[in-house]
Amino acid sequence: MSNPSQATKNNTLQSFLTSLAVNAGLLVLQVGIFVVLKSKLSRVYSPRSYLPPEDLRAPDLAPGWWRWLPQTFVTPSKTIIRANGLDAYMSIRFLEMMMKIFAVFTLVTWAILLPINALGMPTQNDGLGRLSFGNINRNQQPRYWAHLIVAFALTLFTLWMMRRELLIFVHLRQNYLISKEHSRTAQAKTLLITAVPVECASESYLRQLFSFVPGGIHRIWIYKNVPELPELYEERENLTLKLEDAATALIRTAIKARVQQEAKAERLQRKQAKAERKGKAPAGVFPLGVTANQEDEGFAGDMEKLGAEKLLEKIHRPMHRPGWMPFIGPKVDTIDYCIDNIAKLNEQIKEARKKLPEAKSWGAAFIQCNLQIGAHVIGQCVPYHEPMTMYRTLEATPEDIVWGELLSYKKPFI
Repeated sequence: MSNPSQATKNNTLQSFLTSLAVNAGLLVLQVGIFVVLKSKLSRVYSPRSYLPPEDLRAPDLAPGWWRWLPQTFVTPSKTIIRANGLDAYMSIRFLEMMMKIFAVFTLVTWAILLPINALGMPTQNDGLGRLSFGNINRNQQPRYWAHLIVAFALTLFTLWMMRRELLIFVHLRQNYLISKEHSRTAQAKTLLITAVPVECASESYLRQLFSFVPGGIHRIWIYKNVPELPELYEERENLTLKLEDAATALIRTAIKARVQQEAKAERLQRKQAKAERKGKAPAGVFPLGVTANQEDEGFAGDMEKLGAEKLLEKIHRPMHRPGWMPFIGPKVDTIDYCIDNIAKLNEQIKEARKKLPEAKSWGAAFIQCNLQIGAHVIGQCVPYHEPMTMYRTLEATPEDIVWGELLSYKKPFI
């Protein structure tokens, strides 16, 4: 008969080795796929190395299977912040922090707890069971103190690492906010004030109220109640995105069709060359595979243009059905539809903006100071005697504002 303890030991080791082999294979497969795609899809994995202006580009990663990994961790922080921003740099620091925490956890637990669990204990468990917490007998309960002390020590170490990273983030954020590149932008000197009382919603009152600001006030915009204006603006933004997507799809289709036509033209030219060698008269061929006729000879100097025009006539342009009901209604050309409607919305927005001087204020104002410190002084002061009024948001930009929401409430959400 077989020994049950020996079978349990073999099963435990076999399960561990099987799991280790499977996960190691998956790791190698995933890393291999990533490395291959990284070298081929540079627009996805390293777009900031060539798309932005030269002074804002990130350095190219080292080629090869593994040399890019250490370069990621040794790249200076200023280079990452300049090219990718503070958020991307803090994401890398978060990964580094997690690697350090797990490395310390592994070393401490393996060096302290595994020997305590296994050494000097009766062999009641075999295989990997001897290294577990359950291998400690009841008469060896003082060994549990090692687990408790290590758990508290590792918890304190994790909290210390989190506090350290938070302090580093605060320090980096302060340096970034007061840097010349950021402090001179309009965003750094602009703040949004919501829940402005009616008696305070005027440019003259706000200028007098904040006359103590260092450097003074540059401009003030009072948000006016023109309900249709945010809706028109939002609709135009959606049409602009739809037009961009349709134009991109058309360009991709045209490039694909051009590549196919060029390949077809090359095959046709090879056939014509073979026919010439056999003594047959060849026909004229345009660069895109469009066969020339006798009446096309006048366009011999513009064959590329003529071939491109004939090619574009055959390309399927993006189409869609307007309206909120799917699969209902006739299809229209997306590009022409967006261009026509954007032009109409531009006129409607222009007419709606003419109502701004006579419209009533709607409890919000944008204030741009001449200096960054002026905006922060306004953000820290108490401008009104009632609570929940004149709530201030620093560094407000149009991209961060949901314009329709400014019309839906007059007091900020806290």
